[in-house]
Amino acid sequence: MIVHELLIHVITSVAVPDGRDYEDLGRNFRKIASTILDRYIAPHRAELAQIFDRLKREASAKIERELEKRFADSKPAVEPAKGGRWRRLFAAAAHAPGEVKPKASRTDTREKYTVDMPTPVDATNNLLEASAALLDLPELMGWFIDPARVQHEALAMLQVRESRLVVSDQIKAEREASIVDGVVEAQFPDAARRRWAARLREMAEIFRMTGHLEPAAMAEQTAAALADAARPATAIPFARALAARGIEMASEVALGRTRLADVSRAPARRARS
Repeated sequence: MIVHELLIHVITSVAVPDGRDYEDLGRNFRKIASTILDRYIAPHRAELAQIFDRLKREASAKIERELEKRFADSKPAVEPAKGGRWRRLFAAAAHAPGEVKPKASRTDTREKYTVDMPTPVDATNNLLEASAALLDLPELMGWFIDPARVQHEALAMLQVRESRLVVSDQIKAEREASIVDGVVEAQFPDAARRRWAARLREMAEIFRMTGHLEPAAMAEQTAAALADAARPATAIPFARALAARGIEMASEVALGRTRLADVSRAPARRARS
């Protein structure tokens, strides 16, 4: 937890230099964090652990008091169920006064399990909505946005995920989606969309020749969506999945788990003789 908090403060409060090489951003980021950790935090680790334990006890005691008060004030309309406090709480909610659950008729049951056959338009939309699944196929495992182009966005994503700020999961999800949207908008200009569409059409032909008709149809529909300039790239799940994969790989580089040279699409630099 201490290390995670440190990483977030470095990301948000320190200007990390990019450097000349692609790897310099992640390298400098780790160096700054390690220096702060070793020089200023490690000598006080025991003290910080005591402070954490004290805060944990105080928080647990406060939560316990609030729960006791909540259950003492509640007056369920039915006899509380035996068991723990959570069981009593949900038992009271399940038997709220004035609520009568109607019985389902045979007609309701039939309607519930009636499924309309999809129209051709529905089928096309369904293929496009599921297009992110193309990246799970072995043939497309090497497809992603170049991590070298999304290093700053990767650090921003790490900040959102590791932040200790008390925010709802919905707010975090919206922030992550916003970061992905920014990458898609930046990395999918018209030329890039045409390039990815061409690659997908080639894959569709390969899938068709090998008897994989559903992936072939999905690849064709996704290629058509990318070629349609009127359709926002952010509305194409395949494009969002490409961006998300690039961000994840850039995050691995920033955390030192892999080298950028091993995953980058940029041409390798020749060593000078």
